Amino acid sequence: MWSQIVGTLVVLVVATYVIQLVLPRTRGGARRTSARWDIAPVIGFFGILLLALSFAEALRRVVIEVWLIGIVLGLVLSAFLWIALGSRETSAPRARGSALLATIRAIRTFGLPVVFALIGVYLAVRFIGAVVEVFVSGLLGAAIIAMAVWIFLVGRQATKTG
Repeated sequence: MWSQIVGTLVVLVVATYVIQLVLPRTRGGARRTSARWDIAPVIGFFGILLLALSFAEALRRVVIEVWLIGIVLGLVLSAFLWIALGSRETSAPRARGSALLATIRAIRTFGLPVVFALIGVYLAVRFIGAVVEVFVSGLLGAAIIAMAVWIFLVGRQATKTG
């Protein structure tokens, strides 16, 4: 059941992103996209939802310590990611392109490692148990919330005409 909840959460995140890519907010004139006010709250909500669900599972399995360790590790990894993204942003100029092309580029870059990571976590949960699931959910929940905060802090309002 827990795997179905997390799977549904992932499907909702992907569906939300695809809907924002496909359906523009306004017809004609200027189209406004704000990562700060449109995308960051949705990502933050899903991170909080994942943390709440993993907390409930941690309480049910009596592995709250593992959940807390996952959160701490997720925050540490997010801090390293913030540093890496910050140094990359200041050192190289950003190439402008469409959101669809950026999404395709990200899928090509990270698609296969993500699939292998998901298979690895699934197998670890099957063989080791729910402790791995609670740990990974805490780690991902903290990392997703940190990503939402980062998007909110560095997101800019972009106006595209046409």
